[in-house]
Amino acid sequence: MVFRNSKQKVYFNKTEGGNMTIGNKIKNLRNLCQLTQEELADKMEISREYLRRFETKFGKEGLSFINIYKAAKVLNVKIDDLVE
Repeated sequence: MVFRNSKQKVYFNKTEGGNMTIGNKIKNLRNLCQLTQEELADKMEISREYLRRFETKFGKEGLSFINIYKAAKVLNVKIDDLVE
């Protein structure tokens, strides 16, 4: 579960967040920001297909550090919020 406080800080429920993959976190944050996969992919300068694969169970190969950085920047979160 993801929610934001009044200062837009992101929190993941410890019980659920501990089991979430980076892909799940990015997907939840993307939805929270009301972005489509196409919009987020464009802002990250990657293909929508690559983002889709990463957000699903097929994305086990993982994102490169630069793409994790781009996702964090676009979604306005710290990299630690995604990789913890």
